[in-house]
Amino acid sequence: MRRSRPSDTTQARPAARRLRQPSWRDARLVVGVLLVLASVVLGARVVAAAKETTHALVATRDLSPGEAVSPSDLRDVEVRLGDLTGAYVAPGAVARTGLHVVQAVRAGELVPTDSLGTREQVGQRQVALPAPSGSVGALVRGTAVEVWVSKRSAVGGTDVYAAPRKVVGGATIARDPQEGASLMGGGSTVTLQVWVPAAVVPELLAAVDARDRITAVPLPGAALRVDS
Repeated sequence: MRRSRPSDTTQARPAARRLRQPSWRDARLVVGVLLVLASVVLGARVVAAAKETTHALVATRDLSPGEAVSPSDLRDVEVRLGDLTGAYVAPGAVARTGLHVVQAVRAGELVPTDSLGTREQVGQRQVALPAPSGSVGALVRGTAVEVWVSKRSAVGGTDVYAAPRKVVGGATIARDPQEGASLMGGGSTVTLQVWVPAAVVPELLAAVDARDRITAVPLPGAALRVDS
């Protein structure tokens, strides 16, 4: 008897593939491990940042403008401020004497940096003045300046400025100018926070509203930024 041959149409059985263990040379495995490590490191940094604390001062009683500040008026506390660390008074900042309250602070509140100043600043007000960016490069917080104003007028559709006039003979920069950069009047300006006598506030605000040119000129011997 003749044996029947397998039909030519019968498909050959595919050879079984052996499962092999992952190797460190497998690019997908390496990428997966790196992603896991990155997520662990990032999570650790987030947790560490959330636990970061700093020291700041809290008022032990209501502080009213004009009062001298004594150590018993302030209490050191540990708080989480994040990016607002520089906005509140640190314990080392009140080591010197002669500090006065220039803005009211309630008992139990953190003491903002702008709420304390010198005796002269008690009778002053803090105003925001736009100044040409090219004139404020060396100014820093605490720089003593004069404030000059050039009146603006429109002639044939073009702004024309009169000769500058000194409005304030003794003002003080309250914050570093870079904190409030802006664009106004078609030119680059920086917003200056300046301590000025209360009596000149109306005139300066009128100059700002009229878009007059305002320039802060450092006084001789004033503290200035030193480029490294």
